[in-house]
Amino acid sequence: MIKVSLVVAFYKQDAFVSDVLDGCWNQDYENLEIVIADDASPDATWARIEEYVATHPTRHTVRLHRHAQNVGMMG
Repeated sequence: MIKVSLVVAFYKQDAFVSDVLDGCWNQDYENLEIVIADDASPDATWARIEEYVATHPTRHTVRLHRHAQNVGMMG
């Protein structure tokens, strides 16, 4: 089965983290990798991502990445 990577990028979206990640966690493809990236959000986005991942087990592979500084859409 082909591995599929689902990439989710966040920037200043702390209010939507749970809704977005619920959708990712509910995917039924067997060989799914979820890559979650935050572009140095100044709000609580990263904390909410970390909390969600820590408290919501999933059968999918999850990779987290946070930029040290905002690089924008083209970075």
